[in-house]
Amino acid sequence: MVQAELKNERAEVYIPDGSAPAQAFQRTTHMAFAAHQDDIEIVSYEAIVHCFHNRNSWFTGLVVTDGSGSSYHKALNPTASS
Repeated sequence: MVQAELKNERAEVYIPDGSAPAQAFQRTTHMAFAAHQDDIEIVSYEAIVHCFHNRNSWFTGLVVTDGSGSSYHKALNPTASS
């Protein structure tokens, strides 16, 4: 059995078909870890499409940050608006 313990109280688990997290993690055949939400579909496109078209393949994506605390600084791009 696969167990996942989320340390951040604001962490979220989204499972499109409503399965229990343990069941969803256990059936995973393809997995991606990404720093930001939009990175998963960029770096894992092939795996996502494969799982979408195959009944016995399951994709799990794990985002490890929420994007807050970005290193963006206006001095690096003085023409950008805040």
